[in-house]
Amino acid sequence: MTRPHLILRTTLALVLTAAPVSAQEPEEPASALTPAAQLHNARGIAAFHAHDHEVAIAELQQAYAAMPDPVVHRSGRDLVLSSLRGVHLDRYRQSGQRVDLCAAHELQRDHVDALRLALGEAGEVTGPQERLDELAARVAQDFPDAPRCEPPAAATASPSVSQRPVMAERPPAPAPLHPPIDTARRARRYHGVGGALLGFAGLAAIGSASAAAVYADRFRRLNALERGLMTPAQIAEVDRLGHEGQLARTTAIAIGVGGALFLVAGAAVLVSAPRRPARLSVAPSLTPSAWGLHIRGRF
Repeated sequence: MTRPHLILRTTLALVLTAAPVSAQEPEEPASALTPAAQLHNARGIAAFHAHDHEVAIAELQQAYAAMPDPVVHRSGRDLVLSSLRGVHLDRYRQSGQRVDLCAAHELQRDHVDALRLALGEAGEVTGPQERLDELAARVAQDFPDAPRCEPPAAATASPSVSQRPVMAERPPAPAPLHPPIDTARRARRYHGVGGALLGFAGLAAIGSASAAAVYADRFRRLNALERGLMTPAQIAEVDRLGHEGQLARTTAIAIGVGGALFLVAGAAVLVSAPRRPARLSVAPSLTPSAWGLHIRGRF
């Protein structure tokens, strides 16, 4: 009877002794991580054991980002953050650089801020807040000259691309109904057309004068012929001279009228041509015997 009682007492003592230890260090269940988080977390742990801090931090950050909900994924985020914080602290122990210690502090601070935002003021964030306070105390102890890892000021921080206001794209300005024309080019065009019309008028004047000369010659020759009885040959000559004179008279009048029209049109084009702006330059002029202004212009 003594041995069963002794065995029972020993077993109960072992159970009571082991219970507080298991309560202090609970193991996270595998289901706390999403599949993507499990993959990146495993890679990060492997890189940490290989002493590759950069790869370990990058993989653990991806594992943390694969669990975006602070409440639903709280357990998994705590687990990955603990590993990520440990990598930064291990690198700080090797480098002694304040930036590595502040990196761990900033990660913990962002984690606490996300929990407070999701849970509200009544949310329970005692554990994460205690770890944040421990990191803050270590920064103040190791770096008394710069005891705080301040978050970036909202007023001085440059906004990210997603925070910058989207400026409405201005529509292109409509094309003007009457686009501006180069005045000098337009003036040259008018002068060219007007000059051509005046040239045609000059040619018409020459043609009209030539036809009038032919008419005068035929009229003179008709007057030179003797009046009276004429032979058939003379009658035919008179008819020919009269026909040529009439034709020359009609041609001279037609060409003269056309020349007059060309002259009027050319003059009208030249008058309506836009004037080029006068270019005037004034510069002081100084000589050994006098001084004044040198004016040069084009009108």
